[in-house]
Amino acid sequence: MGLPEINIIFKTKGLTAIQRSERGIVAVILKDDTEGGQPVSLYKSILDVDFSQFTQRNYEYLKLLYEGGPYKVIVVKVPTTTEKGVLPV
Repeated sequence: MGLPEINIIFKTKGLTAIQRSERGIVAVILKDDTEGGQPVSLYKSILDVDFSQFTQRNYEYLKLLYEGGPYKVIVVKVPTTTEKGVLPV
């Protein structure tokens, strides 16, 4: 009876994939000189965000993003001295 159980799992995963994709992905570029963290981070919840790696203002921006209920948020953190149009590699 393992095969019918696997079939049910595939149907459930397919339905949840549709629901997850409806919420969308948000990408945001934040100018922040706070030490720590990666230049590019992926978060699925505001609870995943370490607030010590962002300024208070940028953390508030991230909290506002999550009010819209995205599936995940991609954060690109750049120094405040970055020239316009040039992102660090």
